[in-house]
Amino acid sequence: MRWTTEREEEMSYHALERRFGITAVDKGFITAEQLIEAMTVQIREELGQRRHRPIGQILVDLGYLNPADMRGVFSAMGFKGKFLDRVDKSEPESVKGGMAWNPSSS
Repeated sequence: MRWTTEREEEMSYHALERRFGITAVDKGFITAEQLIEAMTVQIREELGQRRHRPIGQILVDLGYLNPADMRGVFSAMGFKGKFLDRVDKSEPESVKGGMAWNPSSS
């Protein structure tokens, strides 16, 4: 088994996040303009020294996606089983205080 470095994990996370946004647009869950708006929010927050929020969480908080939509995006990305079950139970940060699309936080 090969251990990954923190940098590799960070790069993998950002690749997943980018893929989430592109997949959401490709599958018709959101428009390109909505993705750009969410990415703009994400960049502004990070420049303002706020913690990083996944693009899916921002899209939910903006009202462009709901947990069922996120499940559809993750399913289109090839995620299956228990991972998708946890997505269904997630809520926007504004409701729960956790990461909306990160099933491992529930």
